[in-house]
Amino acid sequence: MIEVEHLVSRCVSAALGAVASAGPASGPPRVLLACADEEQHSLALEALAAALAEAGVGYRMLGARVPVTALLAAVDRTGPAAVVLWSQTRATADPAQLTALLTAPSRPLLVLASGPGWPARSLPAGVVRPSDLTEAVALTVAVHDSLDRPAAS
Repeated sequence: MIEVEHLVSRCVSAALGAVASAGPASGPPRVLLACADEEQHSLALEALAAALAEAGVGYRMLGARVPVTALLAAVDRTGPAAVVLWSQTRATADPAQLTALLTAPSRPLLVLASGPGWPARSLPAGVVRPSDLTEAVALTVAVHDSLDRPAAS
């Protein structure tokens, strides 16, 4: 049965990728999407990427199994306004990964701990845990839109 799961996941991934590729971003990528270190499940992030593309929000997808050193290097290089870190299971939900983002020299405005792996009570202060895809999209779109607004004079 695992072969069926992999086949269905691949088909869904391809469909989400087509949506994500078709959506024009309105500006530079300001959202960084990554799975927690050792997290292999990235389908939910692909769904978020497709939803962001439909909303016109630029993003970069790092994908599965992103070591914290690579995540911090990507944040330093790209300067995203928001970082979404996905964890499917408690085994991959190490809060130290989030703390590293919060203390990075080029700290993002918004750090989202997304996925069922993150227990809300163990998250560092300053991390937001969206309850579902709709909330994750709304939060990242809000950050994107706030950066696109002209400054008040």
